[in-house]
Amino acid sequence: MHLRNTFYWKAIAFLSITYIAAASSETDSSLVFSELSLAELFNMHVTTTSKQVERLSDAPGVISVVTNDEMERFGARTLKDVLLRVPSLAPVTIYMTDRSSVAARGDQLNAAACHTLLLINGRPVREAEEGGIKSEMYESFPVSVIDHLEVIRGPGSVLYGSNAFSAVINVITKKNFENKTNLFLAAGYPSALLGTGVTTYQLGDISVVAGAKYFKEKEWKLDYIGKDGYTRYPVSIPNTGVGTYLELNYKNLKIMTSYNDWIHFYTTQKLLIDSTSNGYGNVFYQKWFNDVGYTQKISDWWNLSFNTTYTQSWLETKAEPALERNSFDLTGELTNFFNPIEDLKIVFGMLGNLVKGDQVLTSSLVLDTSRSSVAIYIQGDYRLFPSLKLIAGLQGNEVPGYDFDINPRLGYIWYPMENVNIKALYSQAFRAPTIQELYLLNRGTPDLDPEKVSTIDFGVNIQTDNASIGLNNFYSKISNTIIQVPTSPIRYVNSDEKTTIIGAELEGKYYITRELLLVGSGLYQQNTNGDSLGNMMPVPEIEGKIGLSYSRNGLIVSAFNIYEGDLDKRYTSIGNPNPGEYNLLNVTFSYDLNYFLTLQSIGQFKIRIDCYNLLDKEVWLPASGTVKYCSLPEIQGRSIFIGIDASF
Repeated sequence: MHLRNTFYWKAIAFLSITYIAAASSETDSSLVFSELSLAELFNMHVTTTSKQVERLSDAPGVISVVTNDEMERFGARTLKDVLLRVPSLAPVTIYMTDRSSVAARGDQLNAAACHTLLLINGRPVREAEEGGIKSEMYESFPVSVIDHLEVIRGPGSVLYGSNAFSAVINVITKKNFENKTNLFLAAGYPSALLGTGVTTYQLGDISVVAGAKYFKEKEWKLDYIGKDGYTRYPVSIPNTGVGTYLELNYKNLKIMTSYNDWIHFYTTQKLLIDSTSNGYGNVFYQKWFNDVGYTQKISDWWNLSFNTTYTQSWLETKAEPALERNSFDLTGELTNFFNPIEDLKIVFGMLGNLVKGDQVLTSSLVLDTSRSSVAIYIQGDYRLFPSLKLIAGLQGNEVPGYDFDINPRLGYIWYPMENVNIKALYSQAFRAPTIQELYLLNRGTPDLDPEKVSTIDFGVNIQTDNASIGLNNFYSKISNTIIQVPTSPIRYVNSDEKTTIIGAELEGKYYITRELLLVGSGLYQQNTNGDSLGNMMPVPEIEGKIGLSYSRNGLIVSAFNIYEGDLDKRYTSIGNPNPGEYNLLNVTFSYDLNYFLTLQSIGQFKIRIDCYNLLDKEVWLPASGTVKYCSLPEIQGRSIFIGIDASF
């Protein structure tokens, strides 16, 4: 197996950006970030929790929304940059295969991010072999095509199946209400280059959204210290990638495709444990996402949609252990939306799924297998009274060789006052064993049970015309955790220990004036693994996030700080810097040149300066997985990007 031609895709990205820059479209002279009123911003429509359009306050889940206005104000270099500003999401990494990821509510039981599901416009982006790798999506996906993000904190398996365990991240792309092109080109310090572009175009019933991104940052050179605490290995860490996205709409038909690649650095367990040389190098990620969807109105109370979603993932390391992977996930799904009476909404669907993957390790084929499954799901919500909404749902899954599995959801939303809602939810979710866990070395552990989680959420949310605040308490119990055991050959087993995570999360937004925005969140979580107390996972117990932004007459000045607390002493590193508490302070300055130059006839031009990690904090994170007492380099230090943002 060989990686796809990276040069070919980089050429496509370059040509796409060039095309976007030169695309002919109507000039947009509007200088307003958002046409939504403050009331609409605070209670905007969302779709993730029910697969149907509903008000944020009515959504049967704990959900955060990052608006386009917020991304404009606080900056959006990568999708991960934006996600780190979302309440209860923290950065995590492992030694080789999932180097850039996020964990929700302190849940990082697995090496890869198997407990977080990524969606693009509601369609799953799954990696089949290890079950959760999204590094190339977080780093390379063209953020310029994103309209907003919807993030469910807590289980979402009733509607979305495996991996919707602790969080669901739904990327909602821009809609084509106007013909418009945007191009951003920036140079960074230390030596870096960033180019992004997006165009939306509509002609009759045909509409197109196209975006591309290319970035290359200066390699991070450092001495990595092995497990013995003194042997130094000079490494040079690259950070470069390409991302493209294309969406075509024609009447009821939607076609989406996205290619993303990323090149970074990895180590192996061999280096971390034995300090053996050559156990490090560059890791290459690629992912190709495709979806074809068709919607049809059957009657005034019945709509349906059909989607075929295909995601192919590649991963390769050049040095030891010379790993090559190639896998795909194929899903066909039929969803029915019923609204038989005004206060009752029902979602009913069924799907079939096929995953297949092969893995070559040190020139020997160690995995080549496939697995199929089917599922059926239903969720309904009924407004019993104007002040009370009830929610119920379940999903059933059938995998050959396993018992039929059911995951329920129950809850209510109560409105004791007009601007106050109380949400009480009970949800279960599952994470199916991956083909690597089942069949690694073609003799893995084929009788593994799915991981299960049961979560109770209880929250109070208050909204006014210019502010919102919410306090949510959660209790999660995880069972059947799949762990790797140190045997030869490698095996995976279901742990007998149950993990409990409890916590409270606070989230607020306040438009002090229409120009001045204050956002913030806080999380406290504690987890227990079996009889052990304390923070067992490589995620802080405490985090806090706060941002302040001023926007008026084309000027934006914003600052956002992310605080991640200290970790348990078990994550002390030998040799390399210790993971620990840190502040990531990002500052953004943007000014619309049209306010003092007569450029409206040409387009809209802004100068933009983004300073990431202003405090110049070098961040190292624990090597999640089976490796202990080792840390991995995560953030190099301060970086500054200066560029021109042009709209035509």
